[in-house]
Amino acid sequence: MSKDDNEYTDLFAAFGEQEDDDRVKELMRLIRYHRNLYYNDPDNTEISDDEFDAYVDELRDLDDQNEVLYEVGAPVDDDSAFEKGTHNIAMTSLDKVNTYEEMKRWVKARYVTWLCVQEKLDGFSISADYENGVLKRVLTRGKGAEGEDITRNAVRMKGIKRRLPTNFTGSLRGEVLFVTKQFDAYNAKAAKTKGWRVYQNMRNGAAGLARRRTEGGQEYLLALFYEIEGSMDFRSHFEKMNYMRKRLGLWTPWFARVQLDGLARVYKEYGDAKRDRLPYEIDGLVIKVDSADECETVEDTLQKSNRATANPKSQVAWKFEAETRVTKVVRVAADFGLGGRVTPVAEVEPVKIGGVTVTRASLHNWDMVADLNIREGGKVLLKRANDVIPQVVRMLDDQGTDATPPTACPKCGGDLTVNGKFLECQNDDCPGVIAGKVRNWIKKLDIKHVGMTDVVEPLVAVHMLRNIADLYELTVIDIEAASSAGIAKRAYKNLHDKKTIALHMLLGSIGIPGFGRSLAKVVVKGGFDTLDKVLAASIKDLAGLPSFGTGRATAVWNGLRANEDMLRKLSTLLIVQGPQAAKGGVLSGMCFCITGSLSSPKKVFQRMIEDAGGEYEKSLKSSVTHLIAADPDGNSGKLQKARKKGTKVIGEDELKKMIAGT
Repeated sequence: MSKDDNEYTDLFAAFGEQEDDDRVKELMRLIRYHRNLYYNDPDNTEISDDEFDAYVDELRDLDDQNEVLYEVGAPVDDDSAFEKGTHNIAMTSLDKVNTYEEMKRWVKARYVTWLCVQEKLDGFSISADYENGVLKRVLTRGKGAEGEDITRNAVRMKGIKRRLPTNFTGSLRGEVLFVTKQFDAYNAKAAKTKGWRVYQNMRNGAAGLARRRTEGGQEYLLALFYEIEGSMDFRSHFEKMNYMRKRLGLWTPWFARVQLDGLARVYKEYGDAKRDRLPYEIDGLVIKVDSADECETVEDTLQKSNRATANPKSQVAWKFEAETRVTKVVRVAADFGLGGRVTPVAEVEPVKIGGVTVTRASLHNWDMVADLNIREGGKVLLKRANDVIPQVVRMLDDQGTDATPPTACPKCGGDLTVNGKFLECQNDDCPGVIAGKVRNWIKKLDIKHVGMTDVVEPLVAVHMLRNIADLYELTVIDIEAASSAGIAKRAYKNLHDKKTIALHMLLGSIGIPGFGRSLAKVVVKGGFDTLDKVLAASIKDLAGLPSFGTGRATAVWNGLRANEDMLRKLSTLLIVQGPQAAKGGVLSGMCFCITGSLSSPKKVFQRMIEDAGGEYEKSLKSSVTHLIAADPDGNSGKLQKARKKGTKVIGEDELKKMIAGT
């Protein structure tokens, strides 16, 4: 191989590493974002379980030691109405298998014969702590180590015992869920009761009702338990389940002690018919090494040799395929998405999937309508995997008439233009465009409890919300007029708790097409570090920045011009911060990344680094000069990668010495 060949090989390798680093960073963001929605804001989940699992699998392939793979649940909201508590049983997640062949390999790698299989409940995770048989508290999952104390709500649920028939001391782990008949009964009452919410989804409804600030309605929920740890010693998991059901009188999911061939029969039985006959929702089976001694051996052996995640190695989830149903497309309607794009939605004849009656299904964009050959009046296959709005899989016949994109905006009747795969309304005063841009801002800044249907759309409709800046001039009374007192107070508080914003976040979150936070950061780093400088920049100035060019620069310049008045108004309503790095600081010219859990949250160390003039990156990019590790002598994938690149590995004590100049 010639010298030139070596140079090309190095060049392509560098590009590959950069692409991997960028994708890892994006996957970390996506997983944390969607995990947080699932646990803290379940009514606004945006993707299916299958899509979420695909993100996790991709991240594991790229960086099997990534910290996100060791995280479970989501942090408790800072504005939670409940006190926090620490779990006695760590509430971990489970690895998964999808096929019988994967299940066989899993069992073979553990050298065990007997397994305990139980239903994988699709509910809301809790732990219940008892002392001498008396209930002391019930915690939500939170981030695994710490959750919310919802005891005052939990004692109203069926299945939660205030007093056990034995003097057991320890913790139980379980799921809170709706039984189908109770879900229907709750919704019937909620429709007539002030302050009660009608839920569209059983899992999300259970999560919302369990964490409701005011008491009432929790009696419709059921708690089932599937794990116990404490003052009792058990020889097997099967023995644990029997003890909880028969001795403690608790509700448990169905369970059995089986070998591999029996497990296959159980899975088939559930897939064929049993799952559909259940009075509650499950999304798979949980398989556990049955023997307590064998469990301990498996954990000791495999946690050391295979730390792809922190999940237990003696348990696994065998997921069911996404539920599908056949129905008929009534029509394809035009709706508005984030940022004001006009998107298609299939309105279908009502069909029940997973305990939820479905009347609408996502189609993403108009190209998808054409690719799937969607026809109004034809039969269609729907898929639902924990989505409120399911997805269209395919057409099943050639009946009906072709669905065509709208020629005018469905909200204001204005002109539509094509932007890539999307249609966009050109009327800036269109209520659909305004609501979409406001919701995009709320999503980008992760502002909770400012929903589309209960805050944004009603305020847009009465012209109290005409752009993003108007959000910060609303009073609690204004918001209450569109929703309720409880929602209004939380929405107002959360809006104003996030009034301090970085300049690149401001620029990249207002909805300029093709101009997000990453590109905005390029602009700010390029010397345009105040709003005045950004707005004074010419097309030529922007075109000279990395990742730009004349076409993109022109589009961004036009977008900034169109939003100039709103940006200037936002700058008076918010605290806009420029670049944090202090030029000439002791860390100037250095770039840091962190791996592992340090003594304080990463944001604390990021602030320390940037205040001292350094830069911070979430992933191990080529620009990183120092990797800060909880264990600098460790041998994780990220540490090995850093050493191979020549990145210096340090501990947090060494970082503090560098900042102190000692």
